[in-house]
Parts: sequence; C-alpha cells; structure tokens
Amino acid sequence: MFKLIIAITLIFSLNCSFAHDPYIRYSKDVNPMDILKIEPRLLSIMATISEFCKQNNITFIITSIIRDEKRNREVGGVSKTHVEGRAFDFSIRSKWGWDDKLLDRMVKLVEDKHGDYGMYGVNRRQKIVVIHDVGSGRHAHVQVVKDYPHEMILLDNMMNLVKGNL
Repeated sequence: MFKLIIAITLIFSLNCSFAHDPYIRYSKDVNPMDILKIEPRLLSIMATISEFCKQNNITFIITSIIRDEKRNREVGGVSKTHVEGRAFDFSIRSKWGWDDKLLDRMVKLVEDKHGDYGMYGVNRRQKIVVIHDVGSGRHAHVQVVKDYPHEMILLDNMMNLVKGNL
C-alpha cells in the first residue's frame, strides 16, 4: 500500500510538472505507469534526482523503466535489473543541461543519500548510478540491490518523510 501511495504521488507530480516546468519528462518509449511496477527504493531515488534537476535547471528525461526479456536483449541489457523492476535509465545529454560537473554532483548526492541500496560492483563497492554507453548513447543507469528488506524500505521512507527528504 505504501508503495502505491508513493508511486501515485510521484506519477502525479511528474505528470503535473509537464504544464508548469520543463524539468521532468519521459521518452516516447516509456510508459509512466510502469513506475507502479518498480522497487519502492527507486521512487525515492527518482524524487532525489528530480529535485536536483529542478534546482539546477536540468531536464530529467526518463528513457527506460521496465523492459521485457526480448526488449532487454534488443538494447544489449547485460543484467535483468530492468526486467525485475530494479532499474531505470535517464538521459544525460548536454542539450538537456547536463555537464560532467553537474553529473558528478548528482551521482555523489544519490550515492550519499541512497548508498545502502546500491548493487555491488567489480571493486565490491556499492553503486547506485552507473554512467555508461551500451550502444544507444551515454546515459545514467540507476539500479538497486535485489534483496533489501521491505521493513528497511518502509523505515527509510518514514525517516525521509520526517526529515522532509521524500
């Protein structure tokens, strides 16, 4: 239920933003209702990135959320994070306002605020935001670890609400 409330709030805020501010958009291939299918941790991360973009006059364009197995193979997906609802991608092109300095600041903010949700990389360091190009252009891939206790998600979200961070 809590996930549904957060998802509906985020969808409403993202969709309402179209009329009033240019900062948040979905690419044509993304169904905004797929937000209902993703891990609750990603909703909090989306909200953090969205706020960062608004504060820095950057357009936040979500380019991929949920994929089926076939689409994942077509785009060269190397893991099942999108299939499992544990990842989303967004554009970091300069035409939307991104530069390396802003990108570094955003990655640091997300890693500092949501670092416990990260996947383990090659160096055994938890990582949430991966900047890469798998053939469709340089973009940000945001991912969360598979088995994070739901009680911790609820506690994290409650603490963020109390702190005014959600």
